[in-house]
Amino acid sequence: MTRMTAFLPARDLESILPEGLFAELEGQTLPCTDESGQTVRGALSLSGSRYLAGLEDTEPYCLFVPYNAPHPEQIAAFVAYSFMPEAQ
Repeated sequence: MTRMTAFLPARDLESILPEGLFAELEGQTLPCTDESGQTVRGALSLSGSRYLAGLEDTEPYCLFVPYNAPHPEQIAAFVAYSFMPEAQ
């Protein structure tokens, strides 16, 4: 992840996800570098998402949020949906 963010800075997920959702997923976030060179939580492992949960032997997949990504509210909605239990 560090190699990629050297060329494309990340947006801090803590700044766009609702507080409770970020707290719930914080252990699945990955450190990246933002546009000012600071370390932020700018990527999220998708291993616990509805798309990959329960699968074995999968390659690691991450959602990376670039610092200039538009529509942060839609990113937050996608993350919430991705990690919402199937029954909801």
